[in-house]
Formats: sequence, structure tokens, C-alpha cells
Amino acid sequence: MAKFIDLEKGELLFAEGDPGNNMFVVLEGKLQAFLSQEQSKVVLTTLEKGQFFGEMSLLENEPRSASVEALEPTKVMVIHENNFQKCICDNPDLAFKIMKGLSNRLRISNEQVFTLRKIVKRMEEDNRKA
Repeated sequence: MAKFIDLEKGELLFAEGDPGNNMFVVLEGKLQAFLSQEQSKVVLTTLEKGQFFGEMSLLENEPRSASVEALEPTKVMVIHENNFQKCICDNPDLAFKIMKGLSNRLRISNEQVFTLRKIVKRMEEDNRKA
């Protein structure tokens, strides 16, 4: 049985460090995932209709790695760990979409690491010249 959550603008769905036994699919609206650092937010991504999130904590049985809040009135579908496997088995397209999404996120992370390494290398070279 599907469960749905309606969020108002600014409402927190979950916070970094919370237990993660659900994943979510955005049905309407927009959310942002962020990290809190010294009284400010570091925005990781914006999540829109059709996108999913929260699967990392669900799959790894680890606490949430980031916080998520609504940027506007938003509706999400909740997939609880108790019915996740059945949901995947009953909807192979969903399993494939999740795999594609995870692959895309890994590719983006790899590109960010590569870019950061270039920046650090350039800064080290500048420091040696100075």
C-alpha cells in the first residue's frame, strides 16, 4: 500500500543523521537536499517531479547523509523498506530507473572529484611558485 506525504514550503522531510528506512519519489513540487555547515546550508541538489531520493540510506541501512526540505508545496510517495523489494520485483522499470539514477549520481561525483583534484593541484603549484 502506497503512502504519500504532503509538505509545505520550507518543511523538512528529514534531517541529516535521521534513520533512513524509506525512499521517496517526487510526485509534485520541488525539494532541495542540503548539508548544514556552521549555520549555513550547502545545497547538494534540487529534486523535481519524477525524481527519487533516499535510496542510499534504505539500501545501506545507514543514517541520512543529508537533509531534505520542500522549496514549494510538494507531494512525495514513500517506499518503505518493508515493501521496497516487492515494489522493485513488481516494477522492473523502477529498478532500472533507480540503477540509472545511481549510476548518474556516481558519474557526477566522479566528475566533481576530478575537478576538485585539478583545483587542489593548481593551488599547490601556485603555493610552490610563491
